[in-house]
Amino acid sequence: MNNKGTIMKGHDLVFNNITGVGKLQGPIPFENKEDKMSGTAKEIIIKRGEYVDLMGSVRVKQDTTNMVVDKARYSYKDELVHVNTPVKFDDPVRSMVGSVSSATYSPKDGILRGSDFNMREPNRTAKAQNVVIYNKEK
Repeated sequence: MNNKGTIMKGHDLVFNNITGVGKLQGPIPFENKEDKMSGTAKEIIIKRGEYVDLMGSVRVKQDTTNMVVDKARYSYKDELVHVNTPVKFDDPVRSMVGSVSSATYSPKDGILRGSDFNMREPNRTAKAQNVVIYNKEK
């Protein structure tokens, strides 16, 4: 499955052409080379023209940062990835760990917006009610 540059591979696709709902079984590796992003999901649920749900545990790696979430939904309407469960992340290169309680990510702009941000590195910590992280050059 190729969705806006992100390639997903699974097995046992079941799709109802009447309802437009389908399920792809995994583990499902996915990759977007342009965004330097890859990961795996246990299964994917598709609603044609509305959303793609990645079901967990969903593991994502972008550059040197690893993230784990239970569920993520890409919405075709607003072109955002919505995560309404905690996002845990770490970067072993920077010895950094952190989390947000929920997030939205814009693949087009590379902007992550999260709430209840907590981050820890060996020599510093950071907390914020809201955080905006830019992952692409403008």
